[in-house]
Amino acid sequence: TNQVMLLNATAAQPPVLRKALHAAKFSHIYLNHYFTYLFTENFIQGRKFFLDTHDIQSINFVHNGMRNIILRRGDEFKALLAEEMAVLKLADRLCFVSQEEHDIASRFLPPEKLDVIIALPDVVPCKPRPVGDPPRLLLVASNNPANQRNLTWFLRHVWLAVIRHYNAITPPDEDPAYPQLEICGGIVASFQDTVLPGVRFLGIVEKLDEAYQRCDAVVLPVITGGGIAIKTIEAVLYERPV
Repeated sequence: TNQVMLLNATAAQPPVLRKALHAAKFSHIYLNHYFTYLFTENFIQGRKFFLDTHDIQSINFVHNGMRNIILRRGDEFKALLAEEMAVLKLADRLCFVSQEEHDIASRFLPPEKLDVIIALPDVVPCKPRPVGDPPRLLLVASNNPANQRNLTWFLRHVWLAVIRHYNAITPPDEDPAYPQLEICGGIVASFQDTVLPGVRFLGIVEKLDEAYQRCDAVVLPVITGGGIAIKTIEAVLYERPV
């Protein structure tokens, strides 16, 4: 946990930025994730600050197989959680996006400090449409270890089964009409050599709402990770089946 905080503290420290921040007169301090605390510690200087934790990072550290740089092995979740909570308790107020993780934190921190806040994106719902034949599916994901595992599992264990099914039901003299799966987001960087029938990697698109408008349903494979998938909320707000 301290390792990740140290990486963030030393990642971006141009002198002009630090001088400007030291000279600034702060009235409110908002921290995006606790692991930016070391970077901002000198600017906070004991003043109250709001910490947006999103989710409990120790869960992700374990899921992502992160290793202690000295011991070369993963630290125990119990130890990671204790380290994380020691930083979280410094905040005047905190928020989570998961009631379950809020409840975990309330075992270590004063409940009156904690809130559950889900920031809803401002989207226009898609118009209803009949399901296509074959159906058009959409998957949206950024390029992080959890999403990489989720998509690898889906393509290997689910999509290959879909391909086998359509091959089996297609007459020998016809080409299979596979469902169409469009994959949007930075996740494409980790799947550049992946070629599967019916799958199109679009990468980061200018207008994501157009991709939602084209699809019949949104696919959100989740086998690892903490908090709540914002893309789940987004798909629901676009009023597409998930």
